[in-house]
Amino acid sequence: MDRSVRIICSHGGNLNGLDYEGGESQIFSAHESITFENLRNLIIQRCSIHYEFILKSVSNGRCFLIDSEEACNYIFEINSQSRYVNIFVIQIATNFDNRNSQYFAGGSSSQQFVPSFQQNQSSDESDADNDDEDDGNSDDLVENMEYDLDDNIDNASTRELFIGQEFSSRSEFRSFVSNVAIERNFSCSASSMNNSRGIIYTCDQPNCSWRVYARSIGNGNIVKISTLESRHSCFSALTIGRHRLASAAWIKSRIIDIIRDNQSYSAAQIVKDIYREHRVHVTYSKAWRAREMSLAEINGSYVEAYGSLEEYGFRILETNPGSRFFLKTVENNSFQRVYIYFKACIDGFLRGCLPVISTDATFLSSKYQGILFIACAHDPNYQLYPIAYAVAEGENNDSWAWFLNAVRISFESSSIDWNLISFISDKQKGLINAMRAIFPESPHFFCIQHFKQNMKQVAREKTFQNLLDSLARSYNPTDAEHLFDIIKVENMRLYDWLIGVNDENRRFEHWITAYAPCPRLDINTSNLAECFNNWIKKLRDKPITTLLDGIRAKIITLHDKNRNAAANIKTNFCPRMLKTMARISNERNYLEILAIDGNTYEVVDRATSRTYVVRFDDLSCTCGRWYHTNIPCIHVYFVCRYNNYNIELFYDTRFSTANLRSVYEARMEPIPVPYQIQAPLVRGEIGVPTVRRKAGRPKKNRIKSREESTRDLRCSTCLAMGHNRRSCTSQPREPRE
Repeated sequence: MDRSVRIICSHGGNLNGLDYEGGESQIFSAHESITFENLRNLIIQRCSIHYEFILKSVSNGRCFLIDSEEACNYIFEINSQSRYVNIFVIQIATNFDNRNSQYFAGGSSSQQFVPSFQQNQSSDESDADNDDEDDGNSDDLVENMEYDLDDNIDNASTRELFIGQEFSSRSEFRSFVSNVAIERNFSCSASSMNNSRGIIYTCDQPNCSWRVYARSIGNGNIVKISTLESRHSCFSALTIGRHRLASAAWIKSRIIDIIRDNQSYSAAQIVKDIYREHRVHVTYSKAWRAREMSLAEINGSYVEAYGSLEEYGFRILETNPGSRFFLKTVENNSFQRVYIYFKACIDGFLRGCLPVISTDATFLSSKYQGILFIACAHDPNYQLYPIAYAVAEGENNDSWAWFLNAVRISFESSSIDWNLISFISDKQKGLINAMRAIFPESPHFFCIQHFKQNMKQVAREKTFQNLLDSLARSYNPTDAEHLFDIIKVENMRLYDWLIGVNDENRRFEHWITAYAPCPRLDINTSNLAECFNNWIKKLRDKPITTLLDGIRAKIITLHDKNRNAAANIKTNFCPRMLKTMARISNERNYLEILAIDGNTYEVVDRATSRTYVVRFDDLSCTCGRWYHTNIPCIHVYFVCRYNNYNIELFYDTRFSTANLRSVYEARMEPIPVPYQIQAPLVRGEIGVPTVRRKAGRPKKNRIKSREESTRDLRCSTCLAMGHNRRSCTSQPREPRE
C-alpha cells in the first residue's frame, strides 16, 4: 500500500548552496509512488508555475537533481523516515506569461515576500476583466492552503491547542505553543497586547488568521485558552531549516532527560539529534548553551554551590557528630579550600584497616577548576577505604601542608601512634616537603610505579623495568644487594641513578621493602589512590557541593556493599588472605627442614642452595617476607605442614573476617534535603574562587609527564621495537611462506 507523503514545495526564489532564499512555499500531499511527470504536473498546478524550471531536493547535507523516474523514487526513498519532503523549484528561463507575473513576487528580484493572495487582490482592482479566472484560482488556492495546514501537516502530533485547555503557568503555555509551532513548521510570536491577565500568540505572517489567546484564572498562575483560530490563511507560514522559536530553552526541554542519563552528551550530537528528530537546524553555540542550562538544572549552579558551602558543612556536622568540616576563604570571602572527613571513616580505619595511608591529588575539570586531595587506606581484604578528602586551589607546598595537617587534626582525639602509621604516595615535591613537616615520625614510602616512570630517563628497557620491580619488592637486604650487582653489570648509569647518594628522596627505605623501617604489607604502589581518582571521574566537572556530596554518597554505597559482602563470608579469614596462602602453598619448592627445637627450624632451599631460619617465638623468617607482609611465607607454611600445625594459627588477626566486619560497623548518617534546622551562617555567602581562564578548550585529561609510559612502536618491516616502518633503516624482512 502506497504511503501518502507531505511535500513542501518552495518556488519563486533561489537555491543558495543548501538553503532556498526568497519565494514562497506550498504544502500538499502525494503518494510516494508518484511518477516524475505527474510530480511536475502537480507542482505546476498547485504552485501555478508558468515558466521553465528544474526540480531539486536537499537531504542529509546533499543537493539532488530530480530529472527522472529513478531520481524521483530515490528522493522519496531517502526521506522515508522524514515528516516532509522538501522540493525546490529552480527557474531556468524568464520568458513566462506576463499575465501571471503576480504569482512570482518574492522571487530572485524581490527583497521581501508578499503573500500571493494579497497580490491577486491588487491585480483584481487593476485588471478585473482580464484576470477573473486567475482570481478564482487564487481563492481556491487559499482555501486549499487553509485545509492543508490544519489537517495535513501533522495529524499524528500529540500536541493540540483547544479552547478550554489549561496550563499551570504562563511559561508552560509559552513552551507548549512553541512546541506546536516547531512541530507544525510555522513561526509565531507573542503579541505586544499582552498584559497581566492574558497572553496572545499570532502567526508571524502578515494578515494570517492563526492566533491563540489564554487568560489567567482567578488570582493563581493557571492560564486557560479562551480564544483560538487554528487555521492559517497565509501561504508562507512554513519555515525552512532554522526556526526562530527553537531557542536554547526549547532545546533544553528536548534534551534534559537524555543528559540526566548521559552527562557526556555533546553539543555536536545535540545539533544532529535536533535536526534528525525535528528537522530544525540549531547552531553549535545554542546547543552548547542548552546543554549548560540542562546541567545547571540537574547538578545545580556553580555560583550557588559555592554560596551554599557553609550550610552544607553545617548539615554534615549536625547529622554526623564527630566529623570535621574545614572551610578556608580569602579576600572578598572567596572560596579557597574545603576539607571533609566523616567520623565513621576514621573509626573504621582505627578499628582494623591496614596502617598504610595512600595520598594523592587529581585535577578538577569544572568551570572553576581546582585540585581534589584524597587520603585512603586498605581494609583487611585490601579493598578501597576512603578516609578524608579536600578541594583546594592548586597542588603546591602550602596546599599539601594544609591538607596533611587537617588529616592529622582529624585523628587528634584517638591518641594514635604515628610511628606505626606509614604513608605511600608519588614523588610530588610539595607533598614530600609537607610530609616531612607534618608527619616527621611516620615512614614515607614512594609508589614503585611512579619510581619506574621516573627511571625511564636513564633506562627504558623492559628488562630493567622488571629488575627494578623485583628490587623494590625484595624482602631482605641479601636479595636486594644481589639485584643491585646485576644492574651494576648491565647498566652502570642506572646503578648510579638508583644509588643516588646525593638525592635524599632516593634513599632505599623510601622504596625498597627490604630496608623499610616497618612492615609495608605488600603495598608498593599508590594504585589505591589512583583507583579513587578514577572512581570519582564522573564527578570532577560538577559544582563543588555536587562533587563533595557525590563522594559522600559513593562512600556510603561502598561501605554498604563491603558490609554486606563481609557478612556473607563463611571463612575465618578474608578471601584475599586465603587466596595469597593458596598461591604460596602451590609454589614449586625443593625444601628440606631441620628442627633445631620446638620454636626454631632450619629450612634449606635446594634450588638456590640458601638456608632460612624460621622462629615461631618471634614470628619471623630470615627471608623477610613474613615480617614485611604479616603473611606466613612458604618456609613457614612447610614447617607447619612438617609438624602438622594449623597454619591459620599463624595468620595475622588483622586479616580476619571479624576484623573486616568491625571496620564497617560504624555508619555514616544520611543528610536530609531540605534540612529542617536553619544553618547559622558565620561567613555569609561564599564567593567563587578567582580563576584565570586558560586559552583554548578546557582540558579534560591531565598532561602526562615525559617519562610516563606510552604505547611502544613496533616496526612492521623488521619487527623491532622503538620505530615504525617509515623510519626503518633495515632491509625488508623475508615474506612468510
